[in-house]
Amino acid sequence: MNKKGFYGDQMIPLNGITNYFVHRDSLFLAINGESIFAFDDNLNPFFLKKLPNRAGFIQKIGEKYLMYNNNLSPEVPFQIFFLGSNGTISNSIPVVPKNFNPYFKAYSPFAIQKGKTLTSFPFNDTLYLASEDFTFKPFSKVNFGKRKIPDDFFANVENGYQFYEKLSNSDTYSLHEGLYFGKENQLIATVFHALHYYPLVIDLNSSKAQMISFFLDDMNTGLKVRNKSFADQNQIVFGVSGETIHEQFDSLNKEFRNSLPSDYQNYFYLLIIEI
Repeated sequence: MNKKGFYGDQMIPLNGITNYFVHRDSLFLAINGESIFAFDDNLNPFFLKKLPNRAGFIQKIGEKYLMYNNNLSPEVPFQIFFLGSNGTISNSIPVVPKNFNPYFKAYSPFAIQKGKTLTSFPFNDTLYLASEDFTFKPFSKVNFGKRKIPDDFFANVENGYQFYEKLSNSDTYSLHEGLYFGKENQLIATVFHALHYYPLVIDLNSSKAQMISFFLDDMNTGLKVRNKSFADQNQIVFGVSGETIHEQFDSLNKEFRNSLPSDYQNYFYLLIIEI
């Protein structure tokens, strides 16, 4: 395991890292959704690319970049687009125009497993599946019945305060950003309800879905976790603050409690689930 320290003026703005990915033997960091900084296997920096458009999440596919817009590039009227040597080359899913378009942090919005790539968007109850050329088309839809968010729900919303006030006073459910695969043919989506996020477990074989309050690590830590920080084909990563551990301390496994340092509340932990 190699590590790299940044001091003084810093080579890269650490607070601006929006996501990372590994390609061959290199580590790529996406900075502020608009620059790609690369390190070799010894963490020596060797490459910096300034992208012509910003995005909330960037996934490298071969020599191209799959961009999850997330309302950061209003000049690009698409929620997902490709960037290559010639600029924007894909226009899969148009942005739905609203008076106010909020920005949400995007954590691994693409679920990839065995050649399938799926994605979802906030307040859009449709799951999208990519074709071989990464053109995303509707794959399935989650039906929340009478509690779905109406199409005109945000029609008169003009700012962030109105946006969250309306959602907090509404008993509605909607899919949000963030999909990942659990075990085979099990897709886990994110549901937004009353300003909180909940996992939605979807069985792709039966098309049945169940919303749950949390995941329980009953093998090692006893931690209850809800929102993943990162997911790929091999693992699911949950970020857990020291404060969360303190809140759950009495219900945690004894061996895990005894392994914690006395100042554990000052740390941030990663719970990594191997798939």
